Amino acid sequence: MKTSLTLYSKNKTPLLYLGAPYSDSNPYITAIRVLPINHVVAELFKRNIMVFSPISHCHAVAQLSNLDGSYETWKHYNLLMIRKCEHFGVLELHNHWESKGLKAEWDYARSIGKPCFRITPMIEVIPMPPIKP
Repeated sequence: MKTSLTLYSKNKTPLLYLGAPYSDSNPYITAIRVLPINHVVAELFKRNIMVFSPISHCHAVAQLSNLDGSYETWKHYNLLMIRKCEHFGVLELHNHWESKGLKAEWDYARSIGKPCFRITPMIEVIPMPPIKP
């Protein structure tokens, strides 16, 4: 499996924020979204692409501590992490743009000039043209 994703950074190891749809009124849908997200994180990691995924990193924490999984609960944390990461990728799962949280993260990343990528679960990456803030 190949990927065309090449990340550039002033640092030796750039960090990609991986946004993806998560919450759903059906808890089963929420739970099954975690697996493909974790798979993509693992595949990117195997390619030496360092990834921060709020879902991979916080899903278990939310479940263990009974924290709400909504975008509003995690908004401050996620926006902070977007600022810390050099790049933003959106994982294109089924109906991903219906996610209000993902759309808000995407808009925020673009508004602060982060290079943005679309990523399919098969690790195909399509660079998006930059938007000047």
